[in-house]
Amino acid sequence: MSTQASAAEIEQSFHDLESQASAEHVSMGSSEPDITSAVELNNVRSHFKISNRMRGTQFSYVLYDEGYLKVRKRKGKELVEDHYLALRFMSDTPRISRIFAKRTLFAALALVGACLLSVLLGTVTPWGDVFRTATILLGTGATITFMLFLYRSHERTHFFTANGNCEVLRLMGSVESYRTCRAMVPNIVQAIRDAKATNPDDRSMYLRESMHEHYRLQRANVISKEACGISTRKILAEFQ
Repeated sequence: MSTQASAAEIEQSFHDLESQASAEHVSMGSSEPDITSAVELNNVRSHFKISNRMRGTQFSYVLYDEGYLKVRKRKGKELVEDHYLALRFMSDTPRISRIFAKRTLFAALALVGACLLSVLLGTVTPWGDVFRTATILLGTGATITFMLFLYRSHERTHFFTANGNCEVLRLMGSVESYRTCRAMVPNIVQAIRDAKATNPDDRSMYLRESMHEHYRLQRANVISKEACGISTRKILAEFQ
């Protein structure tokens, strides 16, 4: 009973602190809920850019020696994401998922085959005009289907928080950005390990800081309220 009460008190104290922080943020009239004001980020460790022209998105990632990763996403000319991640609260073991749209590829190859057959038949039969029209339609269909294959096929690298197991970063490598994404991963992993080396020896203090980080990411709209709640409950369980 005492352990449960202690956990409940810890959770309530965090809710009170975060409510106060949110209220102070509103009263200050700040338009940026995700400012790492306690740390000056001066030393850029590495900088990566990923463009996906098929999806119309551009990502910019800046790693700082101070242990932060700045993430910016643009869709067209609009800035839709702009936030920081504190690397010392992240896991250095990313997870990779791959999607290879083989059915779409097979459909594109089938259309190419039909297109070639139409060309052949157009040269050996008296219905050349009909097969020329069919060739154009099949060729167009094959091109569109192959572009759809490129759009659907991708490799994703997911980064999670170390204690809350909450996804906070997702790198998506498309046909035009596989190499850049794969080059980024070891840089981010090493930066996380370097940042984690600065964590306090006091486990309880680190867990409290980790909870604050999840609430900060929620306020910055990096993670949802539901994801934040699930993750902070996992961290609370480690206090027991």
